[in-house]
Amino acid sequence: MLLPFLHFVWLNKVELKNSKKLSVVHIQTFLIALLPITYLLLRKIFWPPTKDWTDYHQVTSAGLRVALLPIVIGLVPLVFIAMRKAKNLSVNFGLTLLVVGFLVTALALFPYFAGDLYVGYAGRPAYLTVFEFRADWRSRHQLLMPLGLALSVVGLNELFNWRKKNFVFVATVALSVTLNMFWGSQYFLMSHKQEQLVELFATTKNKIEIASVEDQAMQFNGRGASFRSYEWNGFMTLADISTGRPGCEALPSGTALTLKSNTPYLKALVTRDLGLYFEVKPCSEVLAENG
Repeated sequence: MLLPFLHFVWLNKVELKNSKKLSVVHIQTFLIALLPITYLLLRKIFWPPTKDWTDYHQVTSAGLRVALLPIVIGLVPLVFIAMRKAKNLSVNFGLTLLVVGFLVTALALFPYFAGDLYVGYAGRPAYLTVFEFRADWRSRHQLLMPLGLALSVVGLNELFNWRKKNFVFVATVALSVTLNMFWGSQYFLMSHKQEQLVELFATTKNKIEIASVEDQAMQFNGRGASFRSYEWNGFMTLADISTGRPGCEALPSGTALTLKSNTPYLKALVTRDLGLYFEVKPCSEVLAENG
């Protein structure tokens, strides 16, 4: 909300500077500034999160340190640019765009970092996990981060625009289109996987008692996304079978299912047949293997 608010203030700065006369713009600015605070208070009173989600939007000290570092890094050159502007000194337009874009991106990622929603995988810094290809469902950045990245790319293009060839811009667009086509094909196959998985579950009805399910056909999942427990419940409900999966230790008489496929990715994309099958193993064998 900060960016459109600042934009509104900038557009009405002349009227807002007139502190001697209270105008409609002053009232509008005050009400807009109150909106996020009002929302948080109303949420706390009327629709607080359930117990399982109480900590989901909580800021942590470690997360706050990670979140503030990019903002500080972006503010330093922005202050330098503002000082040069104040002295009527020239500033490269590309550099200004790059800095503003970086700062907007940092603001966009602030809540994700502050809430520790980007904990570095396998010891990697949280900053790198933002751009991982296998992002699962962690790539929900709405509109602010793409805006910041777009401004940064245009700024870089202006800085390194050798002979007006727009190399940075062209390379970025080509990479973005390629990645989005690939990721789009993954989500396309993932939708077919969900449908075929329901059909596969239906074939087990009244034949086996499912103790556990494991997915090893991850190549058909969009950006490495994994199915959550409630999604497995949904597939099994649609197949009209029991959703209970207590595990082999709790149900030694049950069966462990492992979802697999030997179908190459491109073949699956052309034929829409993912070749999914369940590797069926009695829990007694699983327990014996695990000692």
